Amino acid sequence: MPRTYQQTQINRAISGFYGSFIFAIALAFKFASIISFIVKERVDRSKHQQIVSGMKVSAYWIGNFIYDFLLYLIVAVIAIILILAFQIQAYNTGDALTGTILLFLFYGLSYIPVTYIFAYLFQDYGNAQAGYYFLTFIVGGMLPLVTWVLRIITLSSSRIGRGISWVLRLYPSYAFG
Repeated sequence: MPRTYQQTQINRAISGFYGSFIFAIALAFKFASIISFIVKERVDRSKHQQIVSGMKVSAYWIGNFIYDFLLYLIVAVIAIILILAFQIQAYNTGDALTGTILLFLFYGLSYIPVTYIFAYLFQDYGNAQAGYYFLTFIVGGMLPLVTWVLRIITLSSSRIGRGISWVLRLYPSYAFG
């Protein structure tokens, strides 16, 4: 039997949620690797040694950002190729592909600085990597699903889901999810 328009839209939404969940898991690993190097350089005092040797703090952070963003772009390009290869219609139909490319681009630009800020909360780079992976996975992978479920259950939970959603959109991994 051919699918109705509503069934097709539900299938696209479900494939979009699966895709965002899988990308949230994959990108959580990428940003967890970024935070471990920043914490390790701070704890081992190699950053301090570079600054004492004459490197400007701005040059240190700009250099790190460019390096991390270029490595992130490799992952983002692979993700977009996978979207095209598996024909995930929620991400590549019509103008959605342009939006998806911009989403991946701006996600890297916004989440790398957030990762640098969170690096100051950790003293051990192993704990930083594990903790930040967990945080990114929960906020970027699980909370979007929770707020989506809240929005479809009842009218009162829909208001709660929308309110939570507006606050959490300030965090880049939630906005990506």
